[in-house]
Amino acid sequence: DDDDLWHPRRIEHLGRAAAEADDLGQAAAGIFRDARPIDGSASPTQAVDVEALLRVGRAERHGHADALGGGLRLEYFHYVARAAVVRAFFNKAEPAVLASTYCDLAFAEFV
Repeated sequence: DDDDLWHPRRIEHLGRAAAEADDLGQAAAGIFRDARPIDGSASPTQAVDVEALLRVGRAERHGHADALGGGLRLEYFHYVARAAVVRAFFNKAEPAVLASTYCDLAFAEFV
């Protein structure tokens, strides 16, 4: 959605997750992490604003299993998959699936 902020180092983070998955022989890796203001008065508009809120304790990082188990709904989650896996999905998926707004769910099921 359009209210998310992207951290400038997100590609570095995705690259680390992909390398770890590759080392383990996994087809894909999931990245589940975000940071949220503790109170509603903070309205960060840039990644540096989020970093500042984290430094002074006005925001919290989430994305660990304990928070997810407690019902936290993350805003930031991504998957990195091997190129061969993505190609295989596109080769196998029907055109109607690829055109669907739920194509991402079909891909997740495929992986």
